[in-house]
Amino acid sequence: IFVFEFCLTSIDEAVPLFCISKGAGLGLTEMSIGKILSGSGLIYAMCQFVIYERFVSKLGLYPSIRISALLGGPIIVLIPFSIFLNRDAHQKDEVELPAFLLMSTAIAMY
Repeated sequence: IFVFEFCLTSIDEAVPLFCISKGAGLGLTEMSIGKILSGSGLIYAMCQFVIYERFVSKLGLYPSIRISALLGGPIIVLIPFSIFLNRDAHQKDEVELPAFLLMSTAIAMY
């Protein structure tokens, strides 16, 4: 469990740095990063109360945690793909809708 929590904390710290980095990231402002994190919070809440509750009731707590941990890892690998989705941004500090949806969903699902 320690390794899993370490990975989650590392991702929580690295994603905003990726978003704000102008050289190798999206080059977003703090307001755009806040929008992404707010969107991920909404998606997380919906998934937690609708999908995960049913998942736990059918499989049990520990099997559902294991499956969620295994499915969350590959999703987080998709975050760098948001650079390609955001390349047509009209302003360099803004996030396009496809990149916003990918980032919010990936952050909410890990």
